[in-house]
Amino acid sequence: HVLIAAGSGITPMVSIAESVLAADDRSTVTLFYGNRRTDTVMFADELADLKDLHPTRFHLAHVLSREPREAEVLSGRLDAGRLS
Repeated sequence: HVLIAAGSGITPMVSIAESVLAADDRSTVTLFYGNRRTDTVMFADELADLKDLHPTRFHLAHVLSREPREAEVLSGRLDAGRLS
């Protein structure tokens, strides 16, 4: 399963990810989560908990539009070009 969210759109995605991971122990979830900066990330603790509970099944990619990072893939806008 691939989930894509930005800003407060993360709210239902957290529940969806939890449900998918709980329903089938073979399922995987990759979540692309766009924000401006790390200090605007909502549900950071809950997402970290999901990574801890499902280290091989839950993958989280933060995409930050206003906070440069070392890896280009993790900075800029979350758009169709970034996802392809």
